[in-house]
Amino acid sequence: MMGAPGGGMAGPGQKPTIRNPIVTLIMICIPIYGLIVYYGMIKELKDFTQDPGFMMWGWLIPCFNMYWMLLLLPAQVTKAKQMAGSQKPARSILLYWLIGPYALAADLNEVADPNWTG
Repeated sequence: MMGAPGGGMAGPGQKPTIRNPIVTLIMICIPIYGLIVYYGMIKELKDFTQDPGFMMWGWLIPCFNMYWMLLLLPAQVTKAKQMAGSQKPARSILLYWLIGPYALAADLNEVADPNWTG
């Protein structure tokens, strides 16, 4: 990552949108809308962390998407939470595997507001 002027590290980007995780999980069931919402959440995560090594398209590749969703995505979310000042780790791998859109939306809410308890 490139440093900011003055020798410090570049700060986080724009904070993600706060979403209702339950509604996000329900809306993901609508095929085209679900893809758009999931892509939007991943893009917000990448924009916030500004990590050029994070592959946004990993969830589209068959077989690789399980590795991406269970290991790479929670690691990136944990990094974003630390950048936002939250002390909580990402949701469990089990939640990302079973109800990924809910877990991602809930974690992004904590990135947007570290005191979020919803």
